[in-house]
Amino acid sequence: MAICFVLAHTICVITT
Repeated sequence: MAICFVLAHTICVITT
């Protein structure tokens, strides 16, 4: 699934 964190920039990490 894709996990997105909103910090100074939008960081999206794709994990199994």
